[in-house]
Amino acid sequence: MTGVGWVLVVAGVVLVLGLVDRAVARGWCDRFRLSVRSGPGAVGGGGLLPDFVEIFQPAHKHLVEEQERQRLDVVREGDAAPPWDLDAGPVVLGVPDVARARAGSPSVGRMPVVVSQFCIDAADPAALARWWSEVLGWPVTEEDDDEVAIAPPDGSATEWLFLRVPDERRVKNRVHPDVRPADGSDQDTELARLLELGATRVDVGQGEVPWVVLADPEGNEFCLLRSTPSQLAAAERGADEAPDTPAGASF
Repeated sequence: MTGVGWVLVVAGVVLVLGLVDRAVARGWCDRFRLSVRSGPGAVGGGGLLPDFVEIFQPAHKHLVEEQERQRLDVVREGDAAPPWDLDAGPVVLGVPDVARARAGSPSVGRMPVVVSQFCIDAADPAALARWWSEVLGWPVTEEDDDEVAIAPPDGSATEWLFLRVPDERRVKNRVHPDVRPADGSDQDTELARLLELGATRVDVGQGEVPWVVLADPEGNEFCLLRSTPSQLAAAERGADEAPDTPAGASF
């Protein structure tokens, strides 16, 4: 039986004993390092249950020990911060919370995963990969009959992997890339270039927005944003310095 199961069994036994003898029940609490306090809705002697309607929680000494155990776990397993402040005093965790932490919650002393590739299904992965290679200026890094990868030479972004699939695309993609003009260019210039390469304008219900919604040769949507990286950085600095910066200035 797990630790959670044992705690539930003990709590049940104590509650039953409380109906018979409060002193015996409190003895069980002391034995298992549980403290009790009367619940806010307890009623003395008049209901089906006596006023031994109580809330169980770990005794203070146990809380301090648990806090130190949590601190040591974090030190042993990495420097990622837990979802609570270990220096803020005794940590009160519910039994399920402690069980989840001990089972290996990714937020407790664990490193996050790393994105390896952004995968795109394609009827013709070679053709689509080369189209995006032209759009992004990324060379083809790997290629076979069914998979083609492109990536920036400087490793500044995640590799895109185009995979051959037999099924056709039927609905709007749930994930899409956003691209923006490079410094020295602008949205109009890049829009003309993309349309010349074979992109098409699409309407997904976006309305009047500062970006342009397009689709690649296989119909995958993507957005061309308005600002260059330098313009974006300036707009974000301006928003910090001037809260009344117009909406959409950072797109």
